[in-house]
Amino acid sequence: MKHVGYNIRKSRLAKNLTQEYVAGVLKMTPAAYGNIERGASNVSLNRLQQIADILEVEPEELLHEKEPINITAPVNNSNIGNNQNNIIGLTEENFQLLNKTLEGVTKVLEKVIDKLK
Repeated sequence: MKHVGYNIRKSRLAKNLTQEYVAGVLKMTPAAYGNIERGASNVSLNRLQQIADILEVEPEELLHEKEPINITAPVNNSNIGNNQNNIIGLTEENFQLLNKTLEGVTKVLEKVIDKLK
């Protein structure tokens, strides 16, 4: 999940914060925090929320892998092969993989929202 670390780094730099500062707020070593930004270590949901709070962003902003994907029409699972009901440029296999990934992200976000309540 290197994209998460990349997004954390990008958000930290946008706030003009150092790794040392963020690591200090998180009560961890700068080396351990650097591992998160490099994607060398996984980040828990709790830690992701803490980092998002420090960076003043929503946790889901840190989870996005790429720019939002353009959708030509609402997705209809019964017509996956039909480009009018599919995401531009995805094969059926990649579409299914994206669908599973989004389901997983949705579950993670639901847990984050529950913790925030």
